[in-house]
Amino acid sequence: PIFAVDLTGAVTEWNFRVAELTSFTRDQAIQSHLVTHADTSCHADFQQALRVTLRSEPTAPFEMLLSRRGGGSLVRIMVGLSPQLGAGGEVVGALCVGQVMPAGTGEGGGGRAG
Repeated sequence: PIFAVDLTGAVTEWNFRVAELTSFTRDQAIQSHLVTHADTSCHADFQQALRVTLRSEPTAPFEMLLSRRGGGSLVRIMVGLSPQLGAGGEVVGALCVGQVMPAGTGEGGGGRAG
């Protein structure tokens, strides 16, 4: 799954795979704050990773639990953030690339990226 957020954490991109996994369409996700789609246990880790990424510093991948529309089990992904640059080279947000983690696995488990 691939998604992107702006400087405030509002979703600016939501690809087919993350829409498929969460049942939130791109139109439903765009401009909502990403933490509305994540389990509360992940909010602090995401906010910290976003702060670091917006300073153009490297971040280690971390586990994120995404909510599914209508409830149900959470989607476990390992996600890495990279700075997203504007036309003038300024950081305008973060590109988030995840790998789905099968249930019952820890870091390094299999899954399909993007």
